[in-house]
Amino acid sequence: MSRTVATIAALAGLGALALAQDAPGRAFELLKRVVDGSSSVDYSGKRVIEFKVGPDMKAHTELVLRSQGRTRIDFPQGSSLSGQVIVEVPDRREHYFPDSNEIRILPPRRQDAVDRLRFFVEEKSRFKFDVANGGRVAGRNTQMITVSDSKGNKLQQLWIDDQKPLVLKRTMFDPVGTLVGQFEFVTIDFEPRIPRDAFRIRRRGATYVTVEQHAERLAKEKGFAPVLLKDSQAKLEFAEMRQFMGKDVFVQVYEFDGKRLTLFQVERDLDTSRLGRMGRNVKVHTWTSSGRSFALLGELSKAKLEELAKKVSERRSES
Repeated sequence: MSRTVATIAALAGLGALALAQDAPGRAFELLKRVVDGSSSVDYSGKRVIEFKVGPDMKAHTELVLRSQGRTRIDFPQGSSLSGQVIVEVPDRREHYFPDSNEIRILPPRRQDAVDRLRFFVEEKSRFKFDVANGGRVAGRNTQMITVSDSKGNKLQQLWIDDQKPLVLKRTMFDPVGTLVGQFEFVTIDFEPRIPRDAFRIRRRGATYVTVEQHAERLAKEKGFAPVLLKDSQAKLEFAEMRQFMGKDVFVQVYEFDGKRLTLFQVERDLDTSRLGRMGRNVKVHTWTSSGRSFALLGELSKAKLEELAKKVSERRSES
């Protein structure tokens, strides 16, 4: 090999090494760009959502329209959620259910996904970041970021548009590396045409239901106590039934002072050994009442969780 060729090869190797060493920094900057700028991006598109339910992966399609901080999601024919419509504006979220002809009024949740990414940015010392060419997603060039824990266990992968601060695809993994959820845009248009009244739901004869009323109704239907966390700072975001370690669990998720609180209720003893592993700073407080077990989980002190647990009480029907 000639001296010139050897020099070029050496320089190329140094360049590749420098690029590899800078990958975590580039990945972090891309992630920060999404956190800072995604709320200003307008678009329309189709995305496919997949998530793990028990041993199986379930999927549905969403038609998404976003403009000036407002969002509309339609569920097309053929979807398990067919006919449902979600509209979110800065101060509220409305979810229309055609089967019951009701509109549920909920707190806005638009920032949830961005807030989860913001956690990676704010706690960057706890994670490892890498970046690679992500290929094309929805016809757009992307960069793929891999977020791992401090030991290198993969947590998430994100495909970010080369030109827009928007995640076009995202995959999430459990502690043993199994895919538990993902979304992917299959089409996207960054110059959407906005129909008149796109961000309003109007349905004559529909019943309006608050999130508290829905929680009370769901609890009674499934044989659970209709309890709520009654604190002025706690805002109920949603309530649902889940399976946890083979048991039916009634779950309520609250926003409290910028943090997420989760209230679990089961009919018998609740094994909390796995709940505490849901996050490094997550604390759990448990108690029993009227033959039922409860757990309050969140990134708060044990003392604060104990204080809030005393404010969990049965909701009295307004009817």
